[in-house]
Amino acid sequence: MFDLLIRGGQVVGPDHVTRADVAIKGERIAAIAATDGERLSADRTIDASGLFVIPGGIDPHVHFNLDYGPAHSHDYEYGTTAAAAGGTTTVINFAMQFGTETPLDGVRRSLEEAKGKAVTDFGLHVALAGEFTPELIAGLPDLFAAGVPSVKIYMIYGTKPGWVGGDGGLWAVMSAARQHNGMVMVHCENASIVNYLTQEAMRAGKNTPCDVEQTRPYWVEEEAMRRTFFLAEKAGCPLYIVHTSIKEGVALMREAKSRHLPFYIETLSTYLHFTDDRTCEPDGGLFINFPPMRFEEDQAALWKGIADEDVYSVGTDDFAVKFKDRQAIGSTLDSIPVGVAGVELRVAVLLAGVRAGKISMSDLVRVNSVNPAKIFGLYPKKGVIAAGSDADIVLVDPKREKRVLLKDLHSDTDYSIWDGLSFTGYPVMTLVKGKVTVENDKFIGEKGAGRFLPRTVPDPIRHGRI
Repeated sequence: MFDLLIRGGQVVGPDHVTRADVAIKGERIAAIAATDGERLSADRTIDASGLFVIPGGIDPHVHFNLDYGPAHSHDYEYGTTAAAAGGTTTVINFAMQFGTETPLDGVRRSLEEAKGKAVTDFGLHVALAGEFTPELIAGLPDLFAAGVPSVKIYMIYGTKPGWVGGDGGLWAVMSAARQHNGMVMVHCENASIVNYLTQEAMRAGKNTPCDVEQTRPYWVEEEAMRRTFFLAEKAGCPLYIVHTSIKEGVALMREAKSRHLPFYIETLSTYLHFTDDRTCEPDGGLFINFPPMRFEEDQAALWKGIADEDVYSVGTDDFAVKFKDRQAIGSTLDSIPVGVAGVELRVAVLLAGVRAGKISMSDLVRVNSVNPAKIFGLYPKKGVIAAGSDADIVLVDPKREKRVLLKDLHSDTDYSIWDGLSFTGYPVMTLVKGKVTVENDKFIGEKGAGRFLPRTVPDPIRHGRI
């Protein structure tokens, strides 16, 4: 006798869709059987007829408990609750390393912040935001050994005090990652050129959200990606490019893949749903991110990149804050606030791509679950519906009509760029480790049930095999 049985749904994998029953015992998937074959029995049976049954989503890029000037993003409780409500059952948050802290200082702080609050399981990256000193580099092996093998570098802040790394810092981190089995994540924009273009725009009287993309044009991102690819290949380390927004980035990844380099690129759900013209509307400042939203041809290339397996994952860069705190960050081109609350709508955006014929359900599962699990050392515990895997499962109704309203969302914010949008196809139930956590948008899970997931970089990922 099983604890729970999901009967008669269309179970989706990265290369198949099969009508099957999924049996759960405790926190794990215990068995999968054809619906018209041997009948399994359980204490509770959920009828999944007409529904897709997909692995719980993994958002590899969120910012919970992040201080950014006067703004403070929502905590693990709100963030993981919103994630679960939208069909994401694992997140990887960025622990911040500031000033003269060691990388492990940021991890300890983030683990303390998550204690008793996380609803879903979570992993950690470390974002390096302090001085790139020999002491910092020397602390990376201890970080990797503690189950946090991925570190992020912000090329865009490379000229600001306190965020100084430059190419030398990038090379030092890459070298340490090669020697100690780590992975380097990079925000690719040329800081010097962005600074120049921003100052020139402001001198010309251009100082609105609509002007942001002109100060960070596609080639600023492309140049930084090319430089990063070159350095990572010379260093021999695995590389993950966060929030790729341009068609040129997809082409670069395609070329790197043809050479079997251990490089992987991510895009964001916001880039897949919005384009730069949205920043020119009265509320356009709420849509700003770095890199900025691009154009229809870039968006089309990103969707095609998912279908062609050149874009490996879709994150959100989730940053949910209060409106007044966001506005207090600044209002000029050189201080404009950035970031979007998006963790709850990520799966819905991907489902919209399926409905539009841009990707298949298997493509969705690959970038939503399988690839992030493999790249970040969580597979097959996470990311797949298979016997022995964690019972992180989402039931999706492809016909469900869902109008997004701010009052119904679960993030700790008082505005949303998604407010008023409508989707056809939406999650109706989320299971986290075998327990129904969200049903028809209502959270019924357990605060504090989420656990930290120590990780390593898998050997195939270090050698360009996924």
